[in-house]
Amino acid sequence: MAIKISELANITATVQGLTGNVYLPMVGNLIGLPTTLKSTVDELKTFVVAQTDANVAASNSATAFANTIMKGYVDGQVAAANVGTGTISYVNGQISAVNAATTLSNTIVTAGIVTANTGMIGFVGLANTITATGITRSNLALKGYTDFANTVQDSVITSRVNTANIGQIGYTLNLVTVANTIVTAGIVTANIGQIGYTDNKVSVANTIVTAGIVTANIGQIGYTDNKVSVANIGQIGYTDNKVSVANTIVTAGIVTANIGQIGYTDNKVSVANIGQIGYTDNKVTTANIGQIGYTDNKVSVANIGIKGYIDDADITSAYQITNPSANVALTIAATNTRLLVAPTSDPAPVSFFTDVTLPNTVQDGRMLTISSNVQIQFLRTISPWVSTVTRLGNVALGANTEVKLMFVGGGTGGIWYRVG
Repeated sequence: MAIKISELANITATVQGLTGNVYLPMVGNLIGLPTTLKSTVDELKTFVVAQTDANVAASNSATAFANTIMKGYVDGQVAAANVGTGTISYVNGQISAVNAATTLSNTIVTAGIVTANTGMIGFVGLANTITATGITRSNLALKGYTDFANTVQDSVITSRVNTANIGQIGYTLNLVTVANTIVTAGIVTANIGQIGYTDNKVSVANTIVTAGIVTANIGQIGYTDNKVSVANIGQIGYTDNKVSVANTIVTAGIVTANIGQIGYTDNKVSVANIGQIGYTDNKVTTANIGQIGYTDNKVSVANIGIKGYIDDADITSAYQITNPSANVALTIAATNTRLLVAPTSDPAPVSFFTDVTLPNTVQDGRMLTISSNVQIQFLRTISPWVSTVTRLGNVALGANTEVKLMFVGGGTGGIWYRVG
């Protein structure tokens, strides 16, 4: 239930038809800690009315004090301007000097006029600010007491809801603030630079004409309101034009700042892209080097393995050797692939016969070599029972030469062919 301040004097406590001292729950601040309190409606009414009257009285006193200070200040400035003789002539001289300065430099005079207007606004605005501050404080206090009464009526539920909302708002605002801070860091930096540059330029222009303009303003205030009014009428049109020109200059500055910001951002993007390209190229190069090294190593290892395998192929243990001193007949074992005939007699037989029975095999492509370190006048190869020998018969085998044969086919139909 909301309570209007105008109705406080008429409020009585009523609960289910009963009147009297009914206590209302409240939350107060006791030594910095929230504390549960109680108060009757009459006590609350008395407290709120008394505090409101006290704040209104304090506000009126602050307003009167501010007006007194302002009046004394203005009177003092007028008196100081009118002291001595030749004040009007002095003021006219100052005005002529200002006009001459305007003819020489419109920019400097414009800045001076803006400063003069700012000073006049500041004189009046100070009093208004002091008065408004007192009224605002009174209104804030009055609103605070009214809100406090309403809070009492809403009891603990409203307080807890407000606490929950405040926590939620704080949490949300913190997340938004963090995100905005990260995104706008570059923009804020650009704006700070632009503000500093503009403030510096305005400060320099104001410093150049402040002394003469302030003196002229003091004389102008004491001179006559009529002349000020007439001057202001012409000045308004002139100032409006100068403001338009100033706005154009500021706009150009903003455009320049934006262009600078765009260039800065584009440069950063370009640098980032260059860095990314370099990083990527480096990684690709590194990967390629690693891949090449890995491949070369594997090829080298494979070649070494293949070479070893091939070299080992020249070493065989599947051979058979015979040392006859005269004619000989023998059979090559099925597991051997080479037969070496090497007589041991000294001197070696001049001419002898050798009959060789080839091994029984059914392996297609089987190779067999027969060699001798001395001449064999007649070498005869005899086929086993499972195969036949073609185009061989009796052949002469020179010293340190060999005959090669290959088994073609499979099973009992295979044939031994001479291939070398």
